[in-house]
Amino acid sequence: MLLFFVLIARSDAKANWGYGEKDGPGVWPGTCRVGTRQSPVDISPSDVYFSPLPRLNFFNYDRKGPVVLENTGNTGLRLTLTHLRAADRSGVTNDYDREPLNAAGQSVVGIQIHLVHVKKSFVPGSREPLEDDAIAMVGVFLIISNDSSPLFEIASNFLTITKAGSVSDMIKMEPQYLLPQFREPFYRYEGSLTTPPCDEAVVWMLMAEPVSITYSQLSSLRKLRSSSGKKIASNNRPRSALNGRKIAFRPALFV
Repeated sequence: MLLFFVLIARSDAKANWGYGEKDGPGVWPGTCRVGTRQSPVDISPSDVYFSPLPRLNFFNYDRKGPVVLENTGNTGLRLTLTHLRAADRSGVTNDYDREPLNAAGQSVVGIQIHLVHVKKSFVPGSREPLEDDAIAMVGVFLIISNDSSPLFEIASNFLTITKAGSVSDMIKMEPQYLLPQFREPFYRYEGSLTTPPCDEAVVWMLMAEPVSITYSQLSSLRKLRSSSGKKIASNNRPRSALNGRKIAFRPALFV
């Protein structure tokens, strides 16, 4: 019932897809339909194993830089950060640049933020097949809380972009506030983009600790409207089968 706003450079902005009965996930074509390594997935204890993965390293997340919010009208909210570079070394042997797209969506807990990182060799707009680990996606769960929210610096702009295609004024923030305070425990699995073309080229890392969002901020998010003028009430893709995949869990006790 909330938002799922992930957009990647390979997504076709002109593609006729959405989340309705006629254009929703059930009729998405290509890899979205026949892929065997799709996302999102359910995290069931029977599919999880403990793994001594190294910690995730977030570079430049403490740097305050310019941020622009946009209502895409399809996937929902897009948050663009053009000043960052980030890398991940949790069992992934390549350095990743920060894709200037930040996303959030419905999850079992409530809302989820997606922080997208792409390999340095990634070519935006390319139609060549992607490597299995071309994209490193960090997922952060959000919970409703009355406490001060890390989204405070950008939340005041939500109501300025309720119309599809609208863009906020430039603001500044530190991306580290989109991450939980305790970042050691996380889940890791191999999956896909959650929107067409659903490339199976994503290493997913889901933070075990959530960050908070207030009721007021949630109410503002629910006012975003699609290209048809309707509220974006639901734009999450249903869970996909693991098809034999296992999910690694890195507990906080590992150093």
